[in-house]
Amino acid sequence: MFVPAHEPAHESDCRRLEKFLEDKPHILVLTGAGISTESGIPDYRSEGVGLYARSNHKPIQHGDFVKSEATRKRYWARNYVGWPRFSSIAPNVTHYTLARLEREGRISGIVTQNVDRLHGKAGSKQVIELHGSGFDCGGNLKPEIVFFGDNVPMPRIEKVVRMIIESDGVLVLGSSLTVFSGYRIILQAKELGLPVAIVNIGATRGDPKADLKISARCGEVMANLFKPAR
Repeated sequence: MFVPAHEPAHESDCRRLEKFLEDKPHILVLTGAGISTESGIPDYRSEGVGLYARSNHKPIQHGDFVKSEATRKRYWARNYVGWPRFSSIAPNVTHYTLARLEREGRISGIVTQNVDRLHGKAGSKQVIELHGSGFDCGGNLKPEIVFFGDNVPMPRIEKVVRMIIESDGVLVLGSSLTVFSGYRIILQAKELGLPVAIVNIGATRGDPKADLKISARCGEVMANLFKPAR
């Protein structure tokens, strides 16, 4: 399991998040690597269990990929080895709960920093893959994902900005907001006077700007959110 050490979620945390959501029908959700660790995909930065802590592998930089044939060969060779496992990974309770909240009209859309497409597998429809997807190929040279050191395409940024403007608030799940493409969403939301809630194990870059911060495992919190009547 790639989930970092954490305290259990409290019932009061779930109720506080419900209160944050219940009177805001147009909540935009930003998700990061922390929601997919419970599916078996490690994040980069978590202490002891993240990729940086467990191996010497570093993300391939965009400039290196474009300039170096050897780098491209190494990238595709690693992808070939890892693809069978990666493609078989299933969504977890956070992905399925977000899909349910979308069907219930409680959230207006999702912006994800992840390239695993687990939101789509879980049934979410209104999803912007901020960093692209590992499943859509942009040509023979490079997959249609945003590499470290690369920029998010401007049309995608403009679409996210429109979603922020049309929202009543922003909910962040499982992101440290270290990467600016995600943190920028928080800055834009606060410039518009929108409330921000964050659920993440440990501190995030956006904590000082959050109206609500819950330090807990996303799956625990989401599993107890707006439980359907039995």
